[in-house]
Amino acid sequence: MPVGTQVNIIDSPIKVGWDTSGKGYIQAFTATDENAYGMDSLLNVVGLIEEHEGDNTHSANYEQVREVLERANGQIVPLS
Repeated sequence: MPVGTQVNIIDSPIKVGWDTSGKGYIQAFTATDENAYGMDSLLNVVGLIEEHEGDNTHSANYEQVREVLERANGQIVPLS
């Protein structure tokens, strides 16, 4: 990227996504807000996962989701 290129910084420390086969992944970075990874964050992430998966056979390991939020090291981790 050339020097002087305008960029937008998006503070989105938790990312959840699915590949083309439907396998889910989660990534979490250290939050700028010390309360960002409380119960509300966990419930929001669980809600997104359940909304996307519906009747899909892929199931998320919610204990692993909690651990990813606690570590918040930027590593991409499979949901199942």
